[in-house]
Amino acid sequence: MSNFKCFKDCQKNLFKPRFSDLFIMFFSDMEKMPFFKGTRPETTKTHNDIKCILQYLFWNTKGRNCIPCPCDICGKNQGILLGHIKSRDNGGTYNLQNLLWTCESCEKKIGPHDIQLKNVNKNSLSTKYKKISDFIEQYNRHFKKDKHISFNYNFGTTVLPVNLQKELLPTTEFKKRENERKILENFKQIENRDHFKSSSKKKTKKKTKKRNKSSLWSSTSNHEKNFKQNSSSVLDNWDD
Repeated sequence: MSNFKCFKDCQKNLFKPRFSDLFIMFFSDMEKMPFFKGTRPETTKTHNDIKCILQYLFWNTKGRNCIPCPCDICGKNQGILLGHIKSRDNGGTYNLQNLLWTCESCEKKIGPHDIQLKNVNKNSLSTKYKKISDFIEQYNRHFKKDKHISFNYNFGTTVLPVNLQKELLPTTEFKKRENERKILENFKQIENRDHFKSSSKKKTKKKTKKRNKSSLWSSTSNHEKNFKQNSSSVLDNWDD
């Protein structure tokens, strides 16, 4: 297994305020705040900064040596290349949610195409999300709220399917989503119940109106009958 010399003392530098804007962009939603969409970073320095963050996040360090993490696709070889889930050719970005570590073999297979969730090693992805969660907690302790970062745990532009969330997401994030789902379900139940009540009231009103109308019609009919009978008796009397 190869070791790589860290080209920066990233363990110290990345927590300096001058990196905070880069972190905010890097962790942001790729659709709301795209970071170098469809293109490479403008300078070598920015590219190296991004690589440095990714190495710090996912690689193991031993002194000033970096030991690459496993490839996020095959889970076997060393992940030493930056892979884009949505390829740059298709408008992919350098936001964290769109990046993976891949080996040379998997990178050749992918070519210019997008990376599909079904082809990714689930253990590697789960480890990746856990490390992101731990880093965010560590990072936010160093800065005020206006510099805090968060992550949406999307796979590129794809929201993780519910059946995979328990397997892949950190426990705190999964529980948060479960609570949100329960609140939404309760809200829908209340909404449906209120809708049922209002529709029942409308039906009751319609029935009441029909009953009133029919009773009005019957009383009118009775009145007409009485009038005819009285008229007939008067005529009969007149004929006498």
